[in-house]
Amino acid sequence: MSVRRAQRNLRPLSDPSWFKVGMMQRELRRSVILTRELPVGGLLANGKYEILETLGSGSSGITYKCKDLETQKEVAVKALSLRSLRSWKQLDLFEREAAALKGLRHPGIPQYLGYCEEDTPDDRRFLLIQELAPGKSLAELVRSGWSPSEEQVLRVAREVLAVLAYLADRRPAVVHRDVSPSNIVAQRGDADGRLSLVDFGGVQAVAAGAGEDSDGLGSGFLPGSTVVGTYGFMAPEQFAGGASPASDLYGLGATLLFLLTGRAPVASDRMRVSTRATAMSPRLRALVEGLLEPMAEDRLSVEEAQEILEGGRARAVGARKRDDAEAGRPAGSRVQVTRRGPRLEIDIPPPGFSGDSLPSAAFALAWNAFVAFWTVSALAGGGILFALFSLPFWAAGLKLSRAALAGQFLRERLQIGLKKWNVKQQLALFRGGQPQWDGSGVKEVGGRSSDLSRAGLVVAGYVNGQPQTQLVLQEGTRKVVLGEGLGLEEQEWLSRLINTHLAANRELRGEEPLPEPRPRGRRGWMADMEERMATFSEDLSSTFNQGRSFLVDVEDRAQREAQRAQRAARQAQRGAEEGARRARGEAEAAGRAARRFGKDLGPRVSPTGTIDVDFDVLDDE
Repeated sequence: MSVRRAQRNLRPLSDPSWFKVGMMQRELRRSVILTRELPVGGLLANGKYEILETLGSGSSGITYKCKDLETQKEVAVKALSLRSLRSWKQLDLFEREAAALKGLRHPGIPQYLGYCEEDTPDDRRFLLIQELAPGKSLAELVRSGWSPSEEQVLRVAREVLAVLAYLADRRPAVVHRDVSPSNIVAQRGDADGRLSLVDFGGVQAVAAGAGEDSDGLGSGFLPGSTVVGTYGFMAPEQFAGGASPASDLYGLGATLLFLLTGRAPVASDRMRVSTRATAMSPRLRALVEGLLEPMAEDRLSVEEAQEILEGGRARAVGARKRDDAEAGRPAGSRVQVTRRGPRLEIDIPPPGFSGDSLPSAAFALAWNAFVAFWTVSALAGGGILFALFSLPFWAAGLKLSRAALAGQFLRERLQIGLKKWNVKQQLALFRGGQPQWDGSGVKEVGGRSSDLSRAGLVVAGYVNGQPQTQLVLQEGTRKVVLGEGLGLEEQEWLSRLINTHLAANRELRGEEPLPEPRPRGRRGWMADMEERMATFSEDLSSTFNQGRSFLVDVEDRAQREAQRAQRAARQAQRGAEEGARRARGEAEAAGRAARRFGKDLGPRVSPTGTIDVDFDVLDDE
């Protein structure tokens, strides 16, 4: 039966205007019959169920333990009386609970059995029948003196997380909106019995296009809905009528803290619940504080919470790393550090002027005064083109002024959560010197924590021979500078603290750790300079050795070529000498032949006085 049908059955409306509806509701309030429990032995659903006892009552109706007279099984029947309605929203929530339970099947949720209505002579009842979850709620167990051990608290977290994971995976996702100790029942009243999540009276369906409850944006967030929940266990967004699966996780975190302390959590510091006075292991602290994050986007997801439960040893190591880093706090530091599980907050107050900052400020003022005088002189003597040469000096002067002056009045806040990080900066000269981070005049940068690699120190410049260092957050190619007014010791301490926290959060997210940064001492920047000089010297020496080896190779090659040329010259000389000897021998042989030839051609005188010539010789020649 819908709300409109209930309105028509209660009183016919001749004019269906909101004025008539309001008049009818006021009449109902005047004649309202306060929630009345039906007696034991009474019958419901036209005689189908016999009342055995009352289990509880609330704004969504009275729940009875009944016996099904047909099957003889015990069931839970929630009854809502039309005449006891304070507003039609109660009936709307009751019908919504029945519709949601009809599609749920999980061992940690009582099974839906049916929904019906029955009329009596003076009223109409709406009945929701479920499987009976006998036992006591966690709130009843604590009131009876139960003080759970940490292992029992972790078991509660594990079982309820399984139910919430199932609800968040529905399409559309289902939001219970009232996860609290009163709605978590331990079966058979045994602290170690199976747990059930009951009372879905404030249930919501969350998804794009999921009807009137959806925001239509697919964000999984419900704006403007009715505020439903238990104070102390409601997420901050629920006070504004908003709800999402993350809201149920907040309720679980508050429930776990209730089991540890025995009282409902109270948010005090910027909607944040403090857990400092509660003793718990690092693993449980990371879980509870991660679930109790005020901002829904910073809250642990179901998967992240389950991962913390499964990897306790690694999480404890990460928590010890955080504690070790905080132990190196420099004496006299006014920086405020707050760590709540996976969330780190660093508040850097404006340092103001001190004996260390005055020389830097004086130098910056003198530098800018000199550059201004030089620029005016250049304009008067050489014109605007000549004065443009002063632009690099103006840039350097502005940088010095920012480091020496602006940093002395800048208030900064760094927040690093498991999912997101941000840096807010505000000048302390305004708003009475008190930080108002949610107001105007605040510069803010941020991003995803998984993209934030590490923090480190860089030397921005030198003033009077002293290095001016900056604390830099590295996010990919972007660098964010903070803590310029701090001393070197504080900057190095915060750098170690941030890097240790980032490493611990990477473990919580299940990411691979980055290479460990080199340990830095008090003179870490000098060690960097020495290392760079040593590296440069090694590179230069290597280059020199390579050059010398090249020259040696060239010299050896030249010597070998010279020796080869000398050998060729000697061979040529020997060849020439051999040729000369051969030529002389041939010349001598030719001379002897010529002489012999001449002798043979000479006339012969016979004894008679005549001259004989041998013409055969001439012919042969």
